[in-house]
Amino acid sequence: MDLNLPDLRDDEAIEIIRRRMKYIGPIIVLSGSIKTDVVVKLAPLNISAFVTKSKEFVTRLNEEVDKALA
Repeated sequence: MDLNLPDLRDDEAIEIIRRRMKYIGPIIVLSGSIKTDVVVKLAPLNISAFVTKSKEFVTRLNEEVDKALA
């Protein structure tokens, strides 16, 4: 899930997915920049991983998806 959706930002969208929709599966957060305060803010929402959109993006995303599905 990208942190910068057009109508919702970071914890709003994830909170809807977790609490309102009662989704308990993995969520991998994607963003161009992931700051420590965002990680701390999202910690209560049980995020599986945070992946920055960098040169290693595809490799890291594949690794995190594999871990989440294991």
